[in-house]
Amino acid sequence: MITNVNVSPLEYSTNNTVALASVTVDNTLTVNSIAIKRNTQSGELYVQMPQKFNKNKGAYEDIAFPTTQQSRDELNAKVLEKYRNPDVDMDIRANVPVNAKIDANIAKYSQPLKNGKIGAGTISIGDSFVVRNVSVFQSDKGQFWNMPSYKALDGSFKSIVVPTSKEAYKQLDSAVKAEINTQYAYRMVDPETFKNLKAACPDLYKQCSGFSEDKNIKIKFDEANKTTMNEILGKLSAKNTQNAASALPMQGAAQAARPAIKR
Repeated sequence: MITNVNVSPLEYSTNNTVALASVTVDNTLTVNSIAIKRNTQSGELYVQMPQKFNKNKGAYEDIAFPTTQQSRDELNAKVLEKYRNPDVDMDIRANVPVNAKIDANIAKYSQPLKNGKIGAGTISIGDSFVVRNVSVFQSDKGQFWNMPSYKALDGSFKSIVVPTSKEAYKQLDSAVKAEINTQYAYRMVDPETFKNLKAACPDLYKQCSGFSEDKNIKIKFDEANKTTMNEILGKLSAKNTQNAASALPMQGAAQAARPAIKR
């Protein structure tokens, strides 16, 4: 549910962008850097979510976005309505509690990076909105995490996604830290095997997450699925070698059963 919309028209159009917008999702997260653009051929307006360049895919991708057609239609309609009718009040945050359904899907690195980064992944709000590029770090003072941001012209970093309140931050913080500290089974697979897993076993695919590591993909999944995953990966392996689905050292004993992980 979109609980607030703000739109700032631009005095001069840049890259066909006529305005910038921010939306609040379920009174939990505010997403900035949303662009309202005009199609150069048809003249129609459309909404573009904030994007970043994915080096592995060689293309730009949305980093905060609705995951269902219904939620995307709602966001687009409200943003464009606010642009066309600036006086329309779309702030209903006072009447909506912070959404309690927050799912973090963070994959832990084999080794911390030099900057202290220990993992990355996504946060899901309800069943209809996802934020990518959530990073988790380990420092002398403990664990902390960052939402996606961009580097401004003055060299400072601006947050693209921010929690709407202290209550929302506490719920997000609890979800991220619980996820990064849960122990999972990990396997390395080649990209083709990972693609085949999605096509052959979509239900099981939804319960694991993956991220690139050394040109292959490291997937994590619940300990309860270990035997099943080994059998399936063995059959799907594009290379059919031990390295294609080789076992990584277990990161400790698995904790209590976890709900399905949302991608």
